[in-house]
Amino acid sequence: KYAMDSGFISFGDFVVLISSFPFDKRGITNLMLVESVGEVLIRGFKGHGNKVKGKIAKIIAVNGDSISKAKDKIIVISKCSDSYLPLFEVAKAVILQNRDVDTISEKLALEQAQKLDLPLVIRAKHATDILLNDETVHLDPQKGLEIGRAHV
Repeated sequence: KYAMDSGFISFGDFVVLISSFPFDKRGITNLMLVESVGEVLIRGFKGHGNKVKGKIAKIIAVNGDSISKAKDKIIVISKCSDSYLPLFEVAKAVILQNRDVDTISEKLALEQAQKLDLPLVIRAKHATDILLNDETVHLDPQKGLEIGRAHV
């Protein structure tokens, strides 16, 4: 907690702890632990925007209640087309669960996110399977998608 509060580490970072036993012997390293800060649920690729914390809304298809469902939420979508763009205007952030061959969705989502300065991550594998509606998460697009459950 001290390291996070002091800015030495942040959510999603890896921390390496090195020690030895017996403690009085110099030059011996026989214990190494690598830990992730926070509970990282999904990793993807760098998108656009700043860190954000919010609740998840999975949008499977755009319909009449999609706008109200997406308002002030981190939306999870599996593709991006013109019909999804109005959701970007009301969402807090966007997670695009696309495959690397779906460059059309990526390009459109990145253009819209940059235009609106909206946090976006791309190629988030299994996001619709792992994330739950109304679950509060941290999202860090600059780290290439670090999503972790928020402890509120």
